[in-house]
Amino acid sequence: YYNFYNKGFYDMVQFWVLILVLGFIHETAHGLTCKHYGGHVHSMGLMFLYFAPCFFVDVTEIWVTSSKIERIYTIFAGIWSEMVVCGLAMIVWMNTQTGQWLHDFSYQIILLTGVAVVAINLNPLIKLDGYYCLTELLGLPDLKERSTAFMTGWFQSRVLRLPVETIVVPRRRVPLFISYAVLSGAYSYLLLFYIARLSYNVFSHWLAEFAQIGRAHV
Repeated sequence: YYNFYNKGFYDMVQFWVLILVLGFIHETAHGLTCKHYGGHVHSMGLMFLYFAPCFFVDVTEIWVTSSKIERIYTIFAGIWSEMVVCGLAMIVWMNTQTGQWLHDFSYQIILLTGVAVVAINLNPLIKLDGYYCLTELLGLPDLKERSTAFMTGWFQSRVLRLPVETIVVPRRRVPLFISYAVLSGAYSYLLLFYIARLSYNVFSHWLAEFAQIGRAHV
C-alpha cells in the first residue's frame, strides 16, 4: 500500500530520517538491556547494511556476563521497543482522518516498526535479531558460517569432485545445515536483488532528466 512513485523529495527525506530515528531507538533498547543485565556497551555508531544506513550497538559482553534467557531478552529488546512504537502509531492512525499528514506519517511508522520487523528483523535467514535468537536457542552461534562452509565443501567434494575437505558436522545436524545454507543464501540474494530493483526504480524516477541530458550531449 506504500510506494515511492508519487512521492516528492521531502517524502523521501522524511522516510529515511524516520528509519534512522527508529533504528536509533531499536539499538538503544539493545544497549540499555545489556547494561541492565550487567554488560558494558563499548561502542555505538552508524554503518551500512545492504546499502542502507543503520545504527549498531556492541552488546557482545552480554554473552559473557549473562544467562541464556537474559541474552534472549537483550536480543528481543530492539524488536520490543519498535512494537511499542508501532502500537502508539496504530492508535494515532486509527484516530486521524485519511489524507492528514499525521495519518500518513503514523502509517509509515506502522510499516517500519510492524511489517518490516516481522518480514526482516525477525527473519532468521539473515544475521539480524531473529538469527541471533535462533542461534542462541540452538546453541550454534556461528550457524550461518558453518552451514555455508559445510554446504560449499560438500558441493565441491561430492559434485565437482574437487580435493577439498568438508567440515565435520554431527549427522543429526546435517539436514539443518543443508537446509539453512540453501534458504539463507537464497534469501540473502533475493533481498539484494529487491534492494537493487527498488534503488533502480527510485533513481530512474528521480534522475530520468539527467539521463536525458546525458543522452543529448552524446
